[in-house]
Amino acid sequence: MSNFRKARIEEAYQKEILNIITYNVRDPRLRGISITQVVFTPDLRLAKVYYDVPEGKERIVEINKGLKKSKGFIKRALAQKVKIKYTPDIIFYFDETAQVKDRIDQLFDEIKRKENVPGNEN
Repeated sequence: MSNFRKARIEEAYQKEILNIITYNVRDPRLRGISITQVVFTPDLRLAKVYYDVPEGKERIVEINKGLKKSKGFIKRALAQKVKIKYTPDIIFYFDETAQVKDRIDQLFDEIKRKENVPGNEN
């Protein structure tokens, strides 16, 4: 399969999963969730779905419970909306890239402040 086709399917799944969670899943634990990325295995049998929430890791346990409970519903809705030969299994992962980026930014800010301290001549 071409990388272009795989990328298009991943993009379609990302959009549809977000729409399903936002408009069709009634679980209050999933409010505010955003789907950051979907990555398929080469055989399209497994979709790794990465999500983030504005609160960060504070709600991760309750969100994982909500996603686990809603997984069957989400898969059925995806099968109806995105037509591919097999409906893949989906696994949800918390996307930590935003937190890592924030931590890196904090470290750079600390370095800049230390460089600008008077009397710090290295």
